[in-house]
Amino acid sequence: MDASLLAEVDRILDGDDTRLGQVWKFHRQGHSAKEIAQRLGIGMGLVHNVSMQIGVLRGDPLPKRQSRALKAAHKAGAWLTSKSTSPALTRHLNGILDAYQELTRSLHDHPAVEWVKRPVDRTTGQPTGKPIRMRHLPDGCTHFYTDPGDSARLLGEPLRLATDDEMELPACNACVESSDKAGFPRSGPRVPVPDQDVQSDGSAKRPVYADTDRQGSVTLRREQSALRASLLTGQEEAPCLLCGRVFPKALLIAAHIVPRRELTHDQRLKFSAAAFLACAAGCDALFEHGYLTVGSSGVVAPGRQTSGDVAALVSGLLGRSLTSVTPEQRAQFARHRAGHLASKP
Repeated sequence: MDASLLAEVDRILDGDDTRLGQVWKFHRQGHSAKEIAQRLGIGMGLVHNVSMQIGVLRGDPLPKRQSRALKAAHKAGAWLTSKSTSPALTRHLNGILDAYQELTRSLHDHPAVEWVKRPVDRTTGQPTGKPIRMRHLPDGCTHFYTDPGDSARLLGEPLRLATDDEMELPACNACVESSDKAGFPRSGPRVPVPDQDVQSDGSAKRPVYADTDRQGSVTLRREQSALRASLLTGQEEAPCLLCGRVFPKALLIAAHIVPRRELTHDQRLKFSAAAFLACAAGCDALFEHGYLTVGSSGVVAPGRQTSGDVAALVSGLLGRSLTSVTPEQRAQFARHRAGHLASKP
């Protein structure tokens, strides 16, 4: 940070009458963190957190720990909205926000960091009742509360693969570092381990990173989390493509247009052409089993012959024009339609 920009930051800190400004003034006077805590009647942890925010505002790098980085990002955002800043300082503050977004993205991706375990007390080995707060690699992380008397034994329940929703939790910083050192991907589809590398109690023997296919009774797929996230584009709710009704994301399914087994590895990962959002209230099953298809003009059309209540459900959707269908999706819908019409009834 150049001298003029640093001077502008210091002037704002000098005029700050919040805890930030109070800690800053004692820093300027050369007091230690312990002395500042005593003079202000606050804890050392708070002094360190506020000092970190001051450091970031004055040009220090953003902390890697997300909770600490968030505090600095909040302060940068507050200055942008409440202070009169020069173009140079505005760029600096926006840079802090950009760095935080990049940190958040990197912590939430890391597809290899996909194992969770309920926190347990080191002494009793019993669950603490606290929620799962982050994801890990399947071995070697101290967050799994290894028994101090036996470094090979984990207390409490065995590890398990994170659910799609749990993949939105931050990744453990130590595991992210280990993942990077091992050369595992920073972003992209999930990377579950094959069944033969999971012990009978559900815990992992070792991390194994396989191709997109996942063998065994647990039908997790490497790309499913990324596929659904790509289709939702960060929304908490979205419309079903076939019926048009808006559902919360928990009731929306990333439905492959053509059966996944018929797609190549590259086609599976071309999300915009491979799938769409279908509701769990009926449309996903009707489409998957061929009772509903999409015609060449992008209109919902009948597929396999049916009768009774299923026919009534289908008839209520026929003729809907799907204006958001892309040309690549139209080609896949044609494959889906041809496959099911060929097998009528």
